[in-house]
Amino acid sequence: MLSFCRNVNIGELYIEIKGGTREQIRNAVFLANSYGIGISWAGSTYDQVKWVVEADPNARVALMPYKIDNELIDELLSLRTGYNEVFVFAFGNTILTPDKVKLLSDNNISFEMGTIDSEKEILNYWNGAYYYCSGIESNTIVASKIDIRSVMESDK
Repeated sequence: MLSFCRNVNIGELYIEIKGGTREQIRNAVFLANSYGIGISWAGSTYDQVKWVVEADPNARVALMPYKIDNELIDELLSLRTGYNEVFVFAFGNTILTPDKVKLLSDNNISFEMGTIDSEKEILNYWNGAYYYCSGIESNTIVASKIDIRSVMESDK
């Protein structure tokens, strides 16, 4: 996959960590970095993401929480090195309310949504449902190819 992404000029690759030991994650980071592709790492646990940052203090990393609270904010802030970006990778089960979005914003932590494969739902984020959302992952849709007019007309 890394070779393919480099050969076709993929600008960024998201890697979701499903498991692994500290050493396995460290080796994955070193391997991925050797390909010169922009990588975002998302982990379900704090340790997974901490191990990425230990291997690469410049790594762009995210936690994938079910809830956003002060403990999560503290964990994310502890992953900052001064050289990297930390963010929340939210998904369908993540509880996002205006108060939670404000908590992220107040701590300069962005969030990205995934995995959204509905043009209408992507437009809902874009139109302000979550004004602070900095990215949307989709398995099937390229946002720049969405025909906004036809999606909006389909509501009628």
